[in-house]
Amino acid sequence: MKKTTTSLFIPLAFILIALFGCFDKPGEGKKAEKGYKICNTIIIALDSCYKENTVYPDSLSFLVPDYMKAIPADDNIQSLEYTVSNLKDSFSLTFTYTAPGVNRCTYTQEKKWKCNGYY
Repeated sequence: MKKTTTSLFIPLAFILIALFGCFDKPGEGKKAEKGYKICNTIIIALDSCYKENTVYPDSLSFLVPDYMKAIPADDNIQSLEYTVSNLKDSFSLTFTYTAPGVNRCTYTQEKKWKCNGYY
């Protein structure tokens, strides 16, 4: 009986390793690249706004239409979150996507991009 369990476990382990090893790490791949592209457009607009006003806006909608035509979007990006510090001198921008599992990439001026994910 132990031989059968072991003989089934080893091939199954190799299949799982091969399957999950084929997926992109959080922050890598086409969906992540689209998220970076969208966010980089927003980051440029936020920096322009900061240079003119010496504070970051309370919401991204403030950027439209003076700094961007519209807030960019993509079907692959599930959410886009913007937070500004109490002093309005720094911000974070996070996008979430699935591919597979849930992946979140966050930009801050201090750490630049940091991504994590889970299945």
